[in-house]
Amino acid sequence: MSCPRCGSLHHSFCADSPMQHFNRLTPAELERLAILGEECAEVGHMIGKILRHGYQSYDPIPGHDPTQNRFLLEKELGDVMWIVWAMCEAHDINAERIEKRSTEKESRARKYLHHQPIKREPASCCGGVGCDVCEPQGRG
Repeated sequence: MSCPRCGSLHHSFCADSPMQHFNRLTPAELERLAILGEECAEVGHMIGKILRHGYQSYDPIPGHDPTQNRFLLEKELGDVMWIVWAMCEAHDINAERIEKRSTEKESRARKYLHHQPIKREPASCCGGVGCDVCEPQGRG
């Protein structure tokens, strides 16, 4: 069945379409959420590998990627940071509220941590080159 308004077989954004999904997400919003889910899953996958084999381990099969797990985790976390940024740019989510929540989480979680003595820098860190927080610490 096609949308009577635009004729599309695959969408969710015509307000008067019988095909409109209850979540009212646009195709672009759906895509960004799908990417976020995929990237978070890839981070989880890398965490599992590190827990089982360690940060320094890598795929020993000849012809496979010899990159250490630590760097693969950093790559996946970078991918998550990118999609979060894209979602902020598209106004799907709000960067200030994320920042506030991050700071609140640190305050609440700190008392339950046993092995995390270093307090983080301000959460406004962008994580990139030219960042006053990252570069002095050699992370940018």
